[in-house]
Amino acid sequence: MGSDSWEWFCGVNSSDLHFFDGFAWNKDHIANNTCFSDALDAAPHAVFLVAFSFLLFVMGCCTGYRAINTKYLLRYKGHAYKWMLLGILLLVHLTSIIEGILTDENYINGSQPTQPHFYLPSITAFVASFMSLIFYHHMELWQCASMSLILMLYWTLAILGEVAVLLNLISLGQTGYDCMRFDLTICTLVLYGLILLLEFNIIRINVCGCCQNGESKSLPKDLRGLDMYYLDQHVNLLSQVTYWWLNWLLKLGYKRPLEMSDLGDLPLIHESNYNHNRFRDVFEKEKASFDILKNIFLNQFLDLIFYF
Repeated sequence: MGSDSWEWFCGVNSSDLHFFDGFAWNKDHIANNTCFSDALDAAPHAVFLVAFSFLLFVMGCCTGYRAINTKYLLRYKGHAYKWMLLGILLLVHLTSIIEGILTDENYINGSQPTQPHFYLPSITAFVASFMSLIFYHHMELWQCASMSLILMLYWTLAILGEVAVLLNLISLGQTGYDCMRFDLTICTLVLYGLILLLEFNIIRINVCGCCQNGESKSLPKDLRGLDMYYLDQHVNLLSQVTYWWLNWLLKLGYKRPLEMSDLGDLPLIHESNYNHNRFRDVFEKEKASFDILKNIFLNQFLDLIFYF
């Protein structure tokens, strides 16, 4: 690989370009080469950005690949954690983009050519992470848990790319907490690791079938009715928090007065009979626990009295 082919990414007259003349897979050409480390970091994001888009297009057109065709979203374990971690990750990527642009500006102000490798990997990671969130949303919507295998591979390769960046920073001695890029790299690695653990959990439960407790993959009974409009527990976290799923009702109420028939059926978990039975079961358990504790304390108290 010649240095000329890397000028668009590393920048003209970059100090890293000489590594690409007579490139070898060793520490000097990889760990000490900031531009190549950034390229390794950007590669999985660029590849899976295309892969996510292609798979969503194919599965969107070919409905036979879906386990369920419905407007309801059936959440997997760790749904809320996944959305929160990805939200934080997008903020970290956005911060990395700003840091990269400011670093490049310093080079430009020093009469040096622009070096896109400072910010292009973060831009690619931001877009790919956002696309992975869309991919995960449709994975739950279509109940195709095997799609998590693609996400698992993506996050694994993303971790390897970030490790390459971390090794480069260690090699250059940029490991202090006052180094913004080092801090962002550590934060990104931690978030990648936590998200990967959630993917492993989804695969363990929904792909391998561990700890399912007899749960059916089919649509729940109360969601099979045509008049089920209450989607609070069957939308993504962002829609639930912002009440976006209620837009249809607000628009209808703006056009005309609402009627009872507009509200549709009530989900099973919100019915009075269901909640009464649930409360009764919990109350009986607490009552039984209290009786046990009362007997223990009473016996101890009587033993103490008779002892004296």
